[in-house]
Amino acid sequence: MDLEKEIKLAISTGKVIFGRNKTLKLLRNGKTKAIVVASNIPKDVESTLLHLSQLANVKVIRFNGNAVELGIACGKPFSVSMLAILDEGKSKILSG
Repeated sequence: MDLEKEIKLAISTGKVIFGRNKTLKLLRNGKTKAIVVASNIPKDVESTLLHLSQLANVKVIRFNGNAVELGIACGKPFSVSMLAILDEGKSKILSG
């Protein structure tokens, strides 16, 4: 699976929310299907994310690049440390 391609497809055809705080809030409320994280998120944030995702049974997908590269892959002019997939649209990001 080409993760960058699937992220772009999910953004254009589904519903994706950007940002650490919004993503963690959605995860706590049980409204996310999957989370994509950059490789350089802080360890304390990563441990919180992994703990919450296990409790909610939500898939965490690691992006093989830092937050700037994830932002570029998302077509955004800013860095993206994590994003929440609420609806995958036509992408196959959840099956990969």
